[in-house]
Amino acid sequence: MSDATDEPLLVRAEAVLSRTEDCRAPTEPETYDGLRGPELDREIGEIDALLAEIDGGPAATVARLEARLGLLLCVRFVLGGADEDRVRAQDLLAAARQYDVLSERERDTTRKQLVVLLARRLGGVTRESFDPLDTATLQQMMWVGRPGSQGGPGYVEDLQLLYRLAVEAGLAEQLPAPVRQLMETLDSFAAVRMDDRESVAGFAEELRGKSAHLPGPLRHTMETAAMLMRDNGTPAFPSSGSPGSPVSPERQEPPGARGRAGSRTRATIPSYRSSWP
Repeated sequence: MSDATDEPLLVRAEAVLSRTEDCRAPTEPETYDGLRGPELDREIGEIDALLAEIDGGPAATVARLEARLGLLLCVRFVLGGADEDRVRAQDLLAAARQYDVLSERERDTTRKQLVVLLARRLGGVTRESFDPLDTATLQQMMWVGRPGSQGGPGYVEDLQLLYRLAVEAGLAEQLPAPVRQLMETLDSFAAVRMDDRESVAGFAEELRGKSAHLPGPLRHTMETAAMLMRDNGTPAFPSSGSPGSPVSPERQEPPGARGRAGSRTRATIPSYRSSWP
């Protein structure tokens, strides 16, 4: 990367966009051989600096820089970066996918990278063990499922966004009908007040009614969860870190939500790979 910061801003912008044109976040970090480490950090720093300097510049250039910054932060997170990288990348990519000033190809790239980012994070949740299914385990499950707007880790919102991306890409119809039905309950779930027994029990009844269409093991899990939520002896679900909370406030990610390149924790997205190479 050139240290000649006295070059015209648009020249520097085109240069960094050209250097990082082929960079993509990997679905299998252990096989990734692209931009990483100090070189990746320098490119991220250059785009950050450009965005600070180019305020009020051409809308298309600013949009391309923001989209590329989101992409590079996504790469760094998937390779084992800090959660701050994930948060910034998700905000930037989610916005960029709707920028009219970007080409359809550029918006499509941001959608694909957003899918990789979300799948990487959510993959850790799917591997977490919730056995046995008792009251304490259910409390832990409910904390993991607590919407970010209510102080939870935000997996509910991530699932909603992932489903919207599938709809935008025309892939939603490829999902099994029970999965689509469950996804459609997330809006209701996001409105549940987890510290209100009646609110939780009401959602439990809704979920139990929809569980009839689920496969056997998942139907049993949902029906058991609904039964535990309706049980008068089940306490209201506490906030993380409150007395009796099953999850430590320091535990923001379940095991496997983030893994370093070369580790065994990885998220693959087979349902998207054939359509989005």
